[in-house]
Amino acid sequence: MKLLILFLLMMSSLANAFDPICSTPREFHKKEMANIFTGEIAKSNQLIVYSVNPPTPIDWSSPGKTFKSIVRNSFINEGYEVEDKDYEGNSVLRRETVKTHFIGHMFVQLSCKGYPTILTGMTSPGTEEITGLMFEGKSFQQILSPTKGHFNSSHELAEEIEIRKSKVGNLNLMGINIKEDSCQELLKYLTEFHACGVSSRYGGLNANPHKGEGAGCSGFAISFLQRLGIVGDIESLNSNDFGNQFMREINIPKIMLFRGDKSSDIGAWGLLKGNKIPWAKDDETGKRAKFFDPELFSKWVAEFKSDKNESGLQYLGRDGNKLINGIWFEEINSNTSKSMFDINYLLK
Repeated sequence: MKLLILFLLMMSSLANAFDPICSTPREFHKKEMANIFTGEIAKSNQLIVYSVNPPTPIDWSSPGKTFKSIVRNSFINEGYEVEDKDYEGNSVLRRETVKTHFIGHMFVQLSCKGYPTILTGMTSPGTEEITGLMFEGKSFQQILSPTKGHFNSSHELAEEIEIRKSKVGNLNLMGINIKEDSCQELLKYLTEFHACGVSSRYGGLNANPHKGEGAGCSGFAISFLQRLGIVGDIESLNSNDFGNQFMREINIPKIMLFRGDKSSDIGAWGLLKGNKIPWAKDDETGKRAKFFDPELFSKWVAEFKSDKNESGLQYLGRDGNKLINGIWFEEINSNTSKSMFDINYLLK
């Protein structure tokens, strides 16, 4: 506990000393930040990016199909059989429910040697996204608009990891051993992210966390890879850049956006009834959104894992009867020739 208090004081001072995101940091909330620590002291410097798939795949082929996928997933109550012991010590299976992420979820675990391990992500407090999509006439404008947000607590994510580990493929990860100075840089970034109030704004899809605009769950998680120089700015990614494999781009038609106090022309009920309007074309008026997709990240992890089989990659295997689909890199740093893996290795 004493070490945690000292660490929080250190992070508080960093919030005042390191501030490229905003010019006037807010008051540092030690209680809020304390919730993101696991209580374990890290023995090495590591970053793990987790992705969770939605209950059923999102169909992004058209606005209507996307909307129906989101609505369908929002009503699914996910649950899994988890091995446990009864009062006599016998092995039994019990059903555990877990929070449903209707478009998937991403979060990070940051371990810097000698400091408490951090496990957190960005989330919103409730059903504001679905409410805006279905009942407030906002249609697809809702997923572009920021809502109230906060950090996931380490407790809720640790519990979710344990439950989801019982279903192969539902939980995926990319782990990296990083240098001490890189780990310190990520600690500074997380500190300023909170101190500048960015952690209180969830989304929308186009939000840039590095500019203090807020962040969705995937934007927040991938921002750590961006700080390491592994993934570039989403606006400048092209087909040859790492990160493009799990980036998605849509162009929302103007008639599905609300303007001022005017509801969108095509709302929830029109989409549910099977509206056939496609995404806007490049030469049509619309609102373009680029974002990192948890499903595509999971897909990349699975494909990379199956394609690569070289020394230096540690494939995460079974933990008893549990399995996480993941890949582990001894080190990635595109800015040094001493790296075990060059950034180009990821693109092969």
